[in-house]
Amino acid sequence: MNPQEISIPKLALKSGILICASFIVYFMIMKYLNLIHVVELRFLNIFILIAGLLSTFRYFRRQTNVLNIVYLEGLFLGVLTTLVSFMLFAVFLYFYFLKVDPDLLLELKDNAMMMGTSLTATSAAASVLIQGACSGLIISFAIMQYYKSGFYKTMQEKRQNGIHV
Repeated sequence: MNPQEISIPKLALKSGILICASFIVYFMIMKYLNLIHVVELRFLNIFILIAGLLSTFRYFRRQTNVLNIVYLEGLFLGVLTTLVSFMLFAVFLYFYFLKVDPDLLLELKDNAMMMGTSLTATSAAASVLIQGACSGLIISFAIMQYYKSGFYKTMQEKRQNGIHV
């Protein structure tokens, strides 16, 4: 299969939906175990994002049969996947706080860092989207440092494949 046969936007959409579903499941577990108020547990979303992005890159690499992913193409895949997942999750949170459980938003106002009493469904969703997009950009950048040239085991392999060392 050629690299041209894989559509990055389609792959990003599929992966983003799966990552978003994982965020929603994690959110609901925290809600029903009454752990939603523990701020530190909210940071575990980053591990869901890392696992999702790594899976996306592995799938892309496996389907294209390339050893190293082109840097900008891979970075675009990671950022687009992140944006899809956090946009969908932000929309979910917006409607959840607005329609399903507005009382939870009132409870979180006391616990919200830097927002305090101005926390609304819109600001909560926007905050999640901005934080997620920033973390996804950084994680995609870090992952691409490995996937652009990290699959050669030895310096000899690099020389044999014409990689300048």
